[in-house]
Amino acid sequence: MRLPTAAIAFFCPLVASAATIDLDAPGAMGSLERSKPSHYARVIKLVSAAQREPCRSEDFRRMQVALAARDLDCSMIIQTSLPPKQRVTFALDGAVYTTVVVLHYVTPDLIR
Repeated sequence: MRLPTAAIAFFCPLVASAATIDLDAPGAMGSLERSKPSHYARVIKLVSAAQREPCRSEDFRRMQVALAARDLDCSMIIQTSLPPKQRVTFALDGAVYTTVVVLHYVTPDLIR
């Protein structure tokens, strides 16, 4: 019985340190701006790029590298709202962030 308890005690700090920060939560962006201004500036640039072009595009990949964003995941599911939206998750210096972005590059004629 001690082995499972020891395993849980060993892995719990690893899981807690990798918690995802939901940037859509009330006050999350303001808190990020105050506590980690460098992350805030990089988040703004990355989210803006995700709104303007597909995450798989070469320009977006260059932006990701320039901002040192890791583990980028743009959901394959595009919400069919108007305007269309997509969840984007990425890591900056070990902190994992997630947000839903409005896709400005998807026009009504692409949806039809």
